[in-house]
Amino acid sequence: MRTLALAAGLLTAVSACAFGVATTATTAAAQIPSALVGTWITDSANSPAGPGGVSEYRFAADGTYVLQMVNNNTGGGAALAGRYDVEGNTLRATIDRCAPYACGANIPKVTTDTIGVRGAVLTIGAVTYAREN
Repeated sequence: MRTLALAAGLLTAVSACAFGVATTATTAAAQIPSALVGTWITDSANSPAGPGGVSEYRFAADGTYVLQMVNNNTGGGAALAGRYDVEGNTLRATIDRCAPYACGANIPKVTTDTIGVRGAVLTIGAVTYAREN
């Protein structure tokens, strides 16, 4: 977890890009599971930040999220923010904002992936995250 310590300052710097996101009601079947709410972090090579990177999700109870990514190899970082809901074992995330750059055409506006929460471990697709709070 040395990578996490190295990236702590960069994650704080990317946090300066945080922004508010409007919320919308979820469908009747979709829910915001309380076990998912919180901060989750990984330094997996499969994470959104890529090899040498750290990714942190912050899921709020109001259905909003922020994904911060920092890559220690390139020194780059970015943040995505939007809305999410969970139906069954499927996470659906809508990207409303990107920082520090605009959301490009290569970034899908809506993504879906399998999700599982077991105690202090979150799995999104093939990536495992540890609970930070």
